[in-house]
Amino acid sequence: MMKKIVGMLVLVGIVALVVLRLAGNLQKNQQQLALASREIEKIPVRVLAVTTDTLRMSFEVLGVFEPVKRLEMVSETEGQVTAVPVSEGDRLRKGQQIAQVDDKLAAILLKTRQTTLKKLCLDLERFRKLAEKEGVTQKQVEDITMQVEAAEAELEMYQKQFRDKTLRSPVAGTLEVCHLEVGSYVSPGMNIATIVDISKLKAVVSLTARQVVTVTTGQSVRIIPEQTPDQPLHGKVSRIANLANPDKSYTVEITFRSPGSGLIKPGMYGRALFDTRPVVNATVIPRAAVVGGGQAAHVYVAKEGKALKTMINTGMISGDYIQVLSGLNLGEQVVVNGQSGLQHESAIRIL
Repeated sequence: MMKKIVGMLVLVGIVALVVLRLAGNLQKNQQQLALASREIEKIPVRVLAVTTDTLRMSFEVLGVFEPVKRLEMVSETEGQVTAVPVSEGDRLRKGQQIAQVDDKLAAILLKTRQTTLKKLCLDLERFRKLAEKEGVTQKQVEDITMQVEAAEAELEMYQKQFRDKTLRSPVAGTLEVCHLEVGSYVSPGMNIATIVDISKLKAVVSLTARQVVTVTTGQSVRIIPEQTPDQPLHGKVSRIANLANPDKSYTVEITFRSPGSGLIKPGMYGRALFDTRPVVNATVIPRAAVVGGGQAAHVYVAKEGKALKTMINTGMISGDYIQVLSGLNLGEQVVVNGQSGLQHESAIRIL
């Protein structure tokens, strides 16, 4: 009887031990499951440290070629055109004749004024001799002197009117457009010709606000014409617009010498390659870390298992990196992959 009781107690003890062991395992499993669940709730991300580097911003934009000098020539005289000794496309010297306007009347008027002045000069000489002998008054001498001066001024005016009948190029260049032909009539202010100097050209490009602040007047720029990509040209920035265009871009002009082969002409296109001055010891992060842009640009900083949304001011972009002007400290860990599901203070797991 005693043996049965002892056996039963042993059996009960064994069962109790098994139950306790199972309960302990269950609690442990539940704790592990809860820990795993919390780990699953953390968003996996990749991070990189904020560091410094030397940045050099390089970019290229498409531009159109234009002549540096372009003159719209207007007439200062009126009359019928009697000769046009040049044709469109001709190279012109400064002062070369472009056309002749009928000058017969102007020549007659000029001759009349020359004769009048000659007579007045003779009268003045005679009056001066008479004044020495008191044959005329000093006032009479002064009057004739004033007449001579007025006649001289009038003669200069008629000489100019006569010269203006010969239309001459005020600059050296190429006669791009000529609106004159024999028999046509010109009047003052009328556009008679377009003259361009293509010995020097300029590439006109549009830059963004971020690009234009990195460019300086006199900066060297490489130009790749579309027609001759194997023959790059070298120019310098000659003008940077202070005011933005309606599309918020800024006009920049790059002057370069025409190669003289005739292959590069106004109206053609080419790519301008800018290589800006380097920025040493710039604070940089990968571009992939930046969320948003402009004043809304921000990153997520990994700190104590959480992602902290941090606003930043950005600067120059160079390749895969972007300059940080403010908002971050060196060594801070920024999320570069996995930001899409993040919010401020989201739990994260660094991969």
